[in-house]
Amino acid sequence: MHELLKRNGLVQAFSNRTQESLAKLVTFFNKYVSDYRFTRNLLDIIDIFIRVVEPNFMLLSPKVQGLLAELSRRLAVEEELTRDFLKLDGQIEMIINASELNGEQITVDLTKAENLKPSENAMNSKAIEV
Repeated sequence: MHELLKRNGLVQAFSNRTQESLAKLVTFFNKYVSDYRFTRNLLDIIDIFIRVVEPNFMLLSPKVQGLLAELSRRLAVEEELTRDFLKLDGQIEMIINASELNGEQITVDLTKAENLKPSENAMNSKAIEV
């Protein structure tokens, strides 16, 4: 798909697909859109896919419509996570900048971090590339 994206061939590749192949594509999107290794490319690919199938959305099978609804929900979650991470990044940057203004240096000794354990929430959250 990445190669088709670079060659502007996705519109043709996504056109005239069977309901079964559309379901497989959306299932693939749902599975990997949260994986930071694929997120950037998949967002562009999903955008093209939606533009191709949108005019005929009502003609899609209920299964494909349901998968697209799930994809929409997953994308909303990813968007919220990205906003949260950007807020956190801004807060950390403000703390670091404030400490530099006071002449302090912040150092983090990760060798002593072996006793730290992630919270239940952190273990269930997915990391994304921002």
